[in-house]
Amino acid sequence: MNEAITAVGDKAWIMVGLILCVLVILAVRNYWLARKLNSMVRSNEQAKTKQAHLFQARETLRSSVLESIDDQVYLLDPIGRFLDFSQHQDMPTLEVGAVDYVGKPYEDILPEEVSQLLGETITQVNATATASQFEYDLTAEGVKRNFSAKVSQSLDGKGELLGFTIVIRDMSDEAEKERQLRHLQQLDSIGKLAGGIAHDFNNLLGGIIGAADILLLEVKGDKEKEPVVGLILETAKGAVDLTQQLLDFSRKGQGETEKFSVNKIVASTISLLRHSFDDEIEIQFEYGEGDDMVEGNPLQIQNALVNLGVNARDAMPGGGVIRFETLVLESEQGRPERQIQIRVSDTGTGIPEEIRDEIFEPFFTTKAAGKGTGLGLLAVYGAVMEHKGELECESEAGKGAVFIMRLPLVA
Repeated sequence: MNEAITAVGDKAWIMVGLILCVLVILAVRNYWLARKLNSMVRSNEQAKTKQAHLFQARETLRSSVLESIDDQVYLLDPIGRFLDFSQHQDMPTLEVGAVDYVGKPYEDILPEEVSQLLGETITQVNATATASQFEYDLTAEGVKRNFSAKVSQSLDGKGELLGFTIVIRDMSDEAEKERQLRHLQQLDSIGKLAGGIAHDFNNLLGGIIGAADILLLEVKGDKEKEPVVGLILETAKGAVDLTQQLLDFSRKGQGETEKFSVNKIVASTISLLRHSFDDEIEIQFEYGEGDDMVEGNPLQIQNALVNLGVNARDAMPGGGVIRFETLVLESEQGRPERQIQIRVSDTGTGIPEEIRDEIFEPFFTTKAAGKGTGLGLLAVYGAVMEHKGELECESEAGKGAVFIMRLPLVA
């Protein structure tokens, strides 16, 4: 009996031992699984954190690249909705506020003409799988500017379409530089032409005027012949004036330069014009304070101002007001150098928009035949360019004209 009990007890202990072993094994297994699970969780969290850091770094880099380039960049999704953009405050390339872009189709928010051009270009890009571009104009604050937009596809690593990238560049300054270059080339051509013929022509005119002066003495008092000889003299002297303007072109860049006061030149010009114009023309002036010294040819600048004054008078046959204003522009005002601005305005007939771009062209004039040479404003342009300055015209038909000269100041 005791042996049987002992045998049963031994088996029980064996079972207990086996159960304990199983429990220990399970505990070890669970501990190992828990550690592995925790490791996996930590690895997953680390991977997520690393991915988030990479995403943030990529976004920071993308934003930095977009904002660091001068061109405007716009990103569209495959169906034409704005995803992102770089918007420089001083360059409103699409005339739409920043809050209006993201998530909206370009057709809903762009000006109709720009939207149509962009749609046609996207169609072309999809058809050819190559970048394409178009140009368009926008007017902001009364200033017309020209832009060039380049459109290209954005693809992933598998070649699938992610959307479109639009890079827009303001071409206005380049167009203005090209226009100035053309004018300088025209001035150079006229100068060479004038240098070839003006001296000989002046000699011929000198002989004509001398002979006419002698003839005038002989016909003095003859009511029929004296007016005819007088007309010959008047016409010849007009030809001398024209020849002198041509000679001025041929001599540009020649002669000594000096420092001179712009305000004194303006004052001298006003005095000259007041003695020459009728009382119906009122001349006003306002001089800016500060340094007004410019280096160059004072006579050339005065001739330019006289030309502007005469044109203003001719634009006011019934009388009106010509106003001269000077103003010192500091370099902090968005300009690379200090300048003095000379503003000449009138209350005359103004210049129609359709011919405003032509007024500085050689021999272009709106005056009646025999009343203008078409060289006055070109002479003004040449004088300003010779002094490394800037020249602008603001005018509307019936609202007068404003000519603005800016010349670099010297210490």
